[in-house]
Amino acid sequence: MSNTEPVRSRARILTQANEVAAQTIAYATTIYGNDKTTNLRPEYQRELRWTLEQYCQCVHTIMIYGHMPHILLYKLQKDDERDIPSLKYECIDGQHRLNCIFHFRASEPIVIKGKEEMIFWYHEASDCCVFYKRNAQTDSWTTNNPERRVAYFTEDEVTDFDDYKVTFETIVSRLTYDQRCEQFVKLQQGIPVRNSDLYKNFNHIPLIAYISKVMRLQASYQEHVAARSTENAKYQQQKQNWVFCAVRLCMIAIASSEEDRLLWINTTDTQVKQSLTKKAPTIMNISEEQLQQFQDAIHRWFQLLSMLEPNQRLTPIQLLSTFTRLQELEVGQEDQLLCRLTSGWTGQGLKDEKKMWFQKAYLESGRQCNYFEDCLSYLRSSSPPLQLAATAVAPRKSLSKKKRMELWERDFGKKRIGACSVCSDELKKGGVWHAGHLVAHAKGGSDTDLDNFGIECATCNLEHGTEDPRTFKKRNYSE
Repeated sequence: MSNTEPVRSRARILTQANEVAAQTIAYATTIYGNDKTTNLRPEYQRELRWTLEQYCQCVHTIMIYGHMPHILLYKLQKDDERDIPSLKYECIDGQHRLNCIFHFRASEPIVIKGKEEMIFWYHEASDCCVFYKRNAQTDSWTTNNPERRVAYFTEDEVTDFDDYKVTFETIVSRLTYDQRCEQFVKLQQGIPVRNSDLYKNFNHIPLIAYISKVMRLQASYQEHVAARSTENAKYQQQKQNWVFCAVRLCMIAIASSEEDRLLWINTTDTQVKQSLTKKAPTIMNISEEQLQQFQDAIHRWFQLLSMLEPNQRLTPIQLLSTFTRLQELEVGQEDQLLCRLTSGWTGQGLKDEKKMWFQKAYLESGRQCNYFEDCLSYLRSSSPPLQLAATAVAPRKSLSKKKRMELWERDFGKKRIGACSVCSDELKKGGVWHAGHLVAHAKGGSDTDLDNFGIECATCNLEHGTEDPRTFKKRNYSE
């Protein structure tokens, strides 16, 4: 073995030592809790993905264990691009933790999967949901959750929380946007960066750089397209795979022939990933004029979708066929397409059609291609638009929270612990339990009369379906 070790050249990116400081939550909220000074979610970041339980556990960890991993920030330099001039910092790692402490301390709701939720500290010994302070939002939450015990921080608890110190590491060396992207991808603390969270940072590909940095497409795509998808599962898939959808839409918009357009319509997300990874010439050689053409097509499509009723949903293939049809129409002819998008067509179809999503099985069997052609033929047709037929059975109504509490008191009085009326498993008043129909709604059973309900666990309610739970219990749980 040689005594001379090889010399490996390397250029240090960070020319100055990072600033490291332990700052109290109260101080951090003042400095970093203002969206005019700190960008908690720059374009390269993930969307917020924590569940309510994870946010609540973060507060619990601070209150009980006094621990939270450090936060990594970047101090914006004079010539760095900013959304607003007053921005001073950008969060590279720790956006969930910062959002947690900021929203909890303000007792303000945080949006999780499109729904506003309140973060609280669950104190198990007293079975209480403890908020930092009382305000209109906590009062509203208390009213809407009468089964939960609510409390607020004492002065000592406020002091403990406010004085808890969080370690902030701030990069003060100048980094390019692409270098900050790389930092984010590398520093995910063991959590793999996949799908759109990874590929949206492929800024070495001009199309991706244009989508992420110029168009900033992610937020508007979620608002106009993902939120229009029929099923929740498809909504999540649209959110996770939006980059591949955007690439597909771009190639459809700039296609020079029907054949080229169909090629991308019948391309799986995996194939799009491979094209990005391998830097396929068809993707790498898109001109600036074509990028502008794509941007114009997307904005026109978003405008069309925004004209629909708020509750209108489309299947993923209906969305794609709508975009494709729009490319065939001249600017000013959008009404020809809009009049076809009736509630009798949007979101309708077979169960299989609602689930179709650029997957190998659907494409190889030809089912997705046939469904797409059917959708496109309808949108091109001059026949009368489809209308919804009148339904014979009224929609099923859910019991109000007040009625649910009356049902609990009927069966268990003031007790906080009860049991499933079918399998006898323990249930908590403040936990998950179902008000199960004795005579199903589909069989004419009442949705409002408490005599037609029993308290059940979620599993039993799902398993007996429209069957009378008493019959189901006799067959499965008879002694």
